[in-house]
Amino acid sequence: VKHEGQGKKNERVNIVYAKDDQLHELNSKAVVMASGGWVNRYIMKDMPEDYHRAYDYFGHSPVLVANVALTNWRFIQRLGVSAAIWSKGFGFSCNIRRPMIVGNKAQPLHPDKPIVMTFYAPIFKPGLTRRQQGAMGRAEILGTTFTDYERQIREQMTMMFSDSGFDPANDIAGIVLNRWGHAYVNPGLGFRFGVNGETAPPDIIRKPHGRIAIGHSELRGHQYWSGAAGEGRRAVESLLDLYF
Repeated sequence: VKHEGQGKKNERVNIVYAKDDQLHELNSKAVVMASGGWVNRYIMKDMPEDYHRAYDYFGHSPVLVANVALTNWRFIQRLGVSAAIWSKGFGFSCNIRRPMIVGNKAQPLHPDKPIVMTFYAPIFKPGLTRRQQGAMGRAEILGTTFTDYERQIREQMTMMFSDSGFDPANDIAGIVLNRWGHAYVNPGLGFRFGVNGETAPPDIIRKPHGRIAIGHSELRGHQYWSGAAGEGRRAVESLLDLYF
């Protein structure tokens, strides 16, 4: 992604993308980059140097999110809880949630019915810098086999829930792993307010670079849906004001 042409009337953004094992090219009047900094700084070919320096403050850390399909959740009902947290073992928390309601259709929330239990497992490497922890965590989360993670999940659930009747052979119908290598932004000092009177890094990234504007939830210091929608809207409106 890069600018081409000279002058406000002639300038365009050139985009090269891959589809069906072939490279394609198009030109656009303006572009919103909704991707994160770990992508933007490598594909925006004419990104200014101050943007690169600002992105140095945007560390990113991995999280494994495991969705465990249960045939029932009677073992949780017996404990009188819908979520749990702990300090040792696989992950640190899990929960069940009411099945999705679509229009007028709603699945019954009953302990004899299937449900999904979600586990959250961030990866920490105490004693290392945040960047080193992020890199090592991504290597671990991508290098660990499904079988190893399945074993860890089964062992964790057995340790926590076997006394209330949990049986992994009968109660687990399936497991889906979501390996988020850049799950959340892990900002450095000076991220929110800048240092030595300088502009805060997110505010540098928010400024349109020519006909390209960046909108991503990481600019809020926390990656979540409402932040993503807000930053995306801001990026679109900044280009509308300039070029449309």
